[in-house]
Amino acid sequence: MVEGAAERLDKAIAAAIEGVSRRRARGLIADGAVFVDGKRCRVASRSLSKGTRVVVHDRAEAPEAPPEIPILYEDDEIVVVDKPAGVHVNETETSPRRSLEWILSERNVLVVHRLDVDTTGALVFARTKSVAADLSRAFAEQRVAKVYFAVTEGAPSVEVVDAAIGPDRRRPRARAVNPRGKPSRTELEVVARAGEFAAVVARPQTGRTHQIRVHLAHAGTPIAGDILYGGHAAGHVGGAVVDFTRPLLHAARLTLPGPDGPRTFTAPLPADLAALGSAGLLFPDTEGLASKA
Repeated sequence: MVEGAAERLDKAIAAAIEGVSRRRARGLIADGAVFVDGKRCRVASRSLSKGTRVVVHDRAEAPEAPPEIPILYEDDEIVVVDKPAGVHVNETETSPRRSLEWILSERNVLVVHRLDVDTTGALVFARTKSVAADLSRAFAEQRVAKVYFAVTEGAPSVEVVDAAIGPDRRRPRARAVNPRGKPSRTELEVVARAGEFAAVVARPQTGRTHQIRVHLAHAGTPIAGDILYGGHAAGHVGGAVVDFTRPLLHAARLTLPGPDGPRTFTAPLPADLAALGSAGLLFPDTEGLASKA
């Protein structure tokens, strides 16, 4: 971190970090490894006022190129993408990785909801401020129907988890079931089992941070690969040891309200979930779930 003091960005970085020349500072800035007050900055000549917060990542941590983002749907109002794992939705100074917001910047997108960095699937962006306001209101009023697929360690024995969620005081990045938290409700359906694992369809009725992950952990069946909430990094599936490189959670279907009726968008099953189908962890066709949302 560099505390700016009324000087050029590249000069401030070189002065604050031992062994970094102004030339290297300009390279870091060009690579997108520098954030100014929480926003990625690529202008080496930017003037900093006293107290400006600057975060600098090592160039080696930055990806060589952003991943391709599959577009599920696009018009003048919205862009719906199939989010890959490992990509933040919006810019964050905690990581030099390119965000979806940055990758899609030429389309002038506005963030209206989020998926966790390692969650895959359908995600909508607005293209105008008025559409962003309408969609944000629809999410807040629970008028957006969402269907997720998850692989869990064990099969949940309940069909509904209705438990308030709030910050976990012991772990700053985590959430926890807390009676003082916000009301949260998730409907669960076990659709397949294979040994110690289950394929689960989750329909969150509210939209709290980490909601499905917290509720499944609370049910005693954490998501496979979800280390933060009690899942394991590997397990025996179909007679083989499978490494879980992320929490196996996928946003399969998103239904948005509209003046001409609801619009539904589906994201194909990602490769890591699809690979478990040979062991019996099969998920239903998303189109067949429409009447249950």
